[in-house]
This record gives sequence, structure tokens and C-alpha cells, in this order.
Amino acid sequence: MCWNIYSLITDIYIPKPDRIRDWVSQPKANGYEALHGTVMGPHGKWVEIQVRSTRMDEIAERGYAAHWKYKTGSNQERELDKWIKKIREMLESPESNALEFLDDFKMNLFASEILVFTPKGHIKTLPTGSTTLDFAYDIHTEIGDKTIGAKVNYKLVGVSHMLNSGDQVEILTSDKQQPQSEWLTFAKTAKAKSSIKNALKAETTNRIEKGKQILELKLKEYNLR
Repeated sequence: MCWNIYSLITDIYIPKPDRIRDWVSQPKANGYEALHGTVMGPHGKWVEIQVRSTRMDEIAERGYAAHWKYKTGSNQERELDKWIKKIREMLESPESNALEFLDDFKMNLFASEILVFTPKGHIKTLPTGSTTLDFAYDIHTEIGDKTIGAKVNYKLVGVSHMLNSGDQVEILTSDKQQPQSEWLTFAKTAKAKSSIKNALKAETTNRIEKGKQILELKLKEYNLR
């Protein structure tokens, strides 16, 4: 059915064959199923399309576990609840060293996705609510660290600008830029948050080392060491 609908769309609009993503024949690991494609829209811009059934849409919006729970009986439902409880307890355990990353990851695992484009037409898949900063870190950590803004659909925006499906994004960077602590308030993806935290930690370590060096010089200057 999805391919039939896709065929009807491409009879009207010119498709970009190398941008087809068939998650109907081979669903994602989290159960996501859909047929994604890119066509030239009526205004001369590439437009991303998603074709999926009602069942596929339910999984995409609510997550596979929620869909499975809704479709099954009470006994299986109780077993699923027990499994979810165990996963929740594991994630909430203070003994886990990777707690923060796992917390960010579980927020993204079943989240709805958006598809945005690079200036060259490459597709990037990000969770709904992602910003230009998330897009930059998805390209490369060094690009994310030096991001000062972006051009979204040829308009200048800040690093906290929220993206929508179909946006074309060009990241603007500066060698003088460094990750800021306030970036954590609007970064969405686990990769972006982890990269920002690592950069801030490294900067703090560098400042401590410089402070130690200055202190040692002063101690030598006053013959206190």
C-alpha cells in the first residue's frame, strides 16, 4: 500500500531516487515503519514525504510498546508492565555511571522524528523538538562546539532555533566560539548534551590547571615554596 501511494505521488512530483528510505520492508530496531522519500515541490524546493498506515503512525507517535500493550490481552499487559518497571528501575538507579546519558537516550528512543536537509540535500533524522545546535552536533562534534547560528531556509536563526521537517539547514561557525552551559537548556539529543557536557568539563579542568600554575609561580616569587 505504501509503495502504491508513493508511486501516485511521484507521478506528479519529481522524486530523488537516492533519498528513498524503506523502513517498511526493514523496520527500525525500535519498531518504526514507514516509507520516506524526497520530491521536488511545486515551489522548486525539495520536500520530504512520509508514507505510513494507521498502525505505523500509532507506533511512530506513541512507541511500539504502547501499541503492543493496546493490542494485547490483560495477562500480556501485566507482563509488559513488569518489564517496563524493571527498565525504569534500572535507568533510575543512582549506581549507574551512565545515568545521565541513558536518561537522555530513553527520551529520544521512541520520540517522533523530523527529517531536515543539509545544503547539499543530505537528510538528517532528529527527534522532534531538535534545534539547529542538535543538527550541528549530529554533523560533527567540532562543528557543534563552534556553532554561532544557522541559516534555516535561507533565513538567519540562533543556535536555539527549533527545526521542523523539511527545513534546509546551513550551520554557521566561528573558531572563537566555545560550548556554553546555557546550551544544555535547549539541546535535545543525547549526542549534543553529552558533547556539551564533555566540553564544559574539559574547560573546567583546563582552568584548574592554569590556576595551579599561576599559584605555583606566585609561591616561587615570594619564596613560599
